[in-house]
Amino acid sequence: MLKKSLSFSLILVIFFIAYQYGVNFLKKSHSISYSVGKKEIFKIDEDYIKNENSDYYLIRVTDKDKKEFIFDVSNIFNKQKQIVEDVSTYEDNGWYCVSLIFSNKRLSSVPLCEKGGTVFSYNYVKNSLNLEDFVSKLPNFEYNKEYVNESETSDSGNSTILINRGYLDDNEIVVLYNYKNLKVLSNETGIDITFSNEDNYKNTLGRRVGNYYIIPKYSSSASLKEYIKFDYDTSIKTIVSFQTSISKQSTFVNGVYNDKLYVFDKSTLTQYEINPETETVMITGNKDMDAFAVIDGKETTVSVYEMNEKNLIFTFDKGVYKDIKHDSMKIYDSFAIYTLNGNVYKVYSKYISNPILLLNEPEAKEIKANNDSVFYIKDDTLFKCNRFGIFIIAKSNEFRYNYENVYDVYSKN
Repeated sequence: MLKKSLSFSLILVIFFIAYQYGVNFLKKSHSISYSVGKKEIFKIDEDYIKNENSDYYLIRVTDKDKKEFIFDVSNIFNKQKQIVEDVSTYEDNGWYCVSLIFSNKRLSSVPLCEKGGTVFSYNYVKNSLNLEDFVSKLPNFEYNKEYVNESETSDSGNSTILINRGYLDDNEIVVLYNYKNLKVLSNETGIDITFSNEDNYKNTLGRRVGNYYIIPKYSSSASLKEYIKFDYDTSIKTIVSFQTSISKQSTFVNGVYNDKLYVFDKSTLTQYEINPETETVMITGNKDMDAFAVIDGKETTVSVYEMNEKNLIFTFDKGVYKDIKHDSMKIYDSFAIYTLNGNVYKVYSKYISNPILLLNEPEAKEIKANNDSVFYIKDDTLFKCNRFGIFIIAKSNEFRYNYENVYDVYSKN
């Protein structure tokens, strides 16, 4: 009888564990509020976000003076609720910094600091504030990282590039456009993908589409008949036929929409939809059929004559960000990166009144975000900025004159 009871109890325990695992595995998201703190009480608004492109926590911390700090945290907590156990703080000469202490594995977040109503990133202030003692006491906080890097140079025609692959994180990939080839860089290796036998100064037709980078295969011919598809996740290169001839000189990109690339050939008044996932190319507009367009984020159609006259490029509604004053802005799934008066900010769509000042760099161009890092070009250098510092990824004199669409950055799944 005792054995049966023990066996039944064991089955119940196993069933309960399996049930809990199943619930967590299937859980898509949650949104809760709670309070933490030993010396001071902090309100925590915790959102867990899970969708096709994201798997993370977005956390707002509010202190007794109504100061708010917004953190995003990778899902290393098995989708659990109430992941924040405490908040650690630092105060000095008007500066106020906070870091989250997590209940699972005794981890802590990268600090955010506030002064005069502005919230600053850790990287922005770490060299001006004496934070070393503060961060050294945070549980398992990696505040210093020794990247293993050996510089290398690469020549392509008239262009020489200094490359520092070692500053890239695991699964992080940078693609550099180098006139005749794409240089695909990771911290483990670097490969060249040749797309032309002659220099093409501007990267007018190469784009990332979903988890692929696609670019036409150029030749001495005036027409394009194939494109190269590089899969970021598998590092496999594929050559795909356009199934028709497209003009090399008179084709421009309308835009990327729903993981498809739309291009317009002015010489034939024909629009093409390129789907790298299915490796299909469809005509979506010609003299007998209006072309597909996206205007202010809404799908519509326009005549190919109008598209030709206006060189029409898709536009997208800035949505919740529309009232933010900015010089430039790039919108991602749940946040935006924007510049204003030489400053670079990050702001989340849910908390548009809480921007984070990432860095001050008036000459930064082609700013792109990837996970916790921001990439940008200044003068002849492609930089990467994160909590560990600012690092040179690539250096080329050509960046001074040709910097538009010359790189892409992606994290492998």
